[in-house]
Amino acid sequence: MAGVRLEFAQFGHFDYFKIYRNSVSTAIENLGEPIGSSSTMYYEDLTVESNQDYYYRAGVVRNSIEEFSGEFHVKTVVEFDPPYNLIVEFKNDETNRLELNWNLDGFIDEQRYYCSETPIDTANLPVPKAVLASHVRSYVDTDIEFGNTYYVVVSSVKGGIEKVSQEVEISAEGDPHWDKVVALLHFDGDLTDETGRIWTPQNNPQFSNGVFGNCLDTNAGGYLETASSSDLLLDGDFTIEFWITPNVTKTEGWILASRKTINWEYGIACLVYFKGDQKTSLFTHSSPTYTIDNILQNETAFVTYARRGTTLYMFKNGVLQKTQYCTDVFPFNYNGTLLCGDDWNPAYGVSSCGFIGKIDEFRITKDVARYTANFIPPDAPFLNY
Repeated sequence: MAGVRLEFAQFGHFDYFKIYRNSVSTAIENLGEPIGSSSTMYYEDLTVESNQDYYYRAGVVRNSIEEFSGEFHVKTVVEFDPPYNLIVEFKNDETNRLELNWNLDGFIDEQRYYCSETPIDTANLPVPKAVLASHVRSYVDTDIEFGNTYYVVVSSVKGGIEKVSQEVEISAEGDPHWDKVVALLHFDGDLTDETGRIWTPQNNPQFSNGVFGNCLDTNAGGYLETASSSDLLLDGDFTIEFWITPNVTKTEGWILASRKTINWEYGIACLVYFKGDQKTSLFTHSSPTYTIDNILQNETAFVTYARRGTTLYMFKNGVLQKTQYCTDVFPFNYNGTLLCGDDWNPAYGVSSCGFIGKIDEFRITKDVARYTANFIPPDAPFLNY
């Protein structure tokens, strides 16, 4: 509620004060009727409107004689701040959306969210996309199209006055978790890892037609290896995803492995395709087996493992197959080398259990579970920005 508090002083005895108010400067003889009275030396006028000019006089009354104060002018400007520190992020892990967060000090009536595909004229604001409660400091907009550029502001409103934040320009494109990607191989005729990781070919891996352009073809027994690093230790949230076409000729085919010793030590981490059960399994030496079934021989599937918190989500072609409690650490950085397409085991020799088939668009994201519900598999190569 807007209001004006008047405080005044009177030396000597008095009976009471009369309070006069006008919207323009007014001579004493034209004051009109008082708006109220007070037996103390202050008065609160709670009938004012915001952003208006008011002219007051106080009349002090003693023994029916009234003397008048000088006139004083008040403009009822409502003091509050616009939102600040507005942060807007584009996310597309499960659905295209803008996630907003901001700060705001003081008490207001409401807030308004504006989003446009053209720069916003703050002197001529469009219709708000959403009206938000005064206490809100975050908002998610799911009405977003991939590839568009958006201009966003948030405003605070009090007493009919609106104050607008700084404008944020955001492009709804790119990988919002690119900074968390620790491996990304397209296999488009070479072994370039978009993160800068170096993979060394072993036993002459080949390339053939894949889901998007070329893919890694291990039918001739080739595989890859890379030096391990700390970012390959998957001890929190993560996502492992890839396209696979199995053509395994032996009992099992190792897709990813960090083991380079004979024994099944604590440090082993692996992702294996089992021919007999036609499934992929993610596990360590001491963990349960996390299995996605019905990964059929000679058929192409998009395989995804994503952990958020203590839940591991397992998908085939974007459809959730199962969830499983999972707190295991997957040390894909163990013992110096990570292999893609084989399990180096000196007891049997390299390629004894190599994966036979095709792998395309292989990506590992650390600290992010990209999917926790059904999603549409990618229809283009993973973005590298």
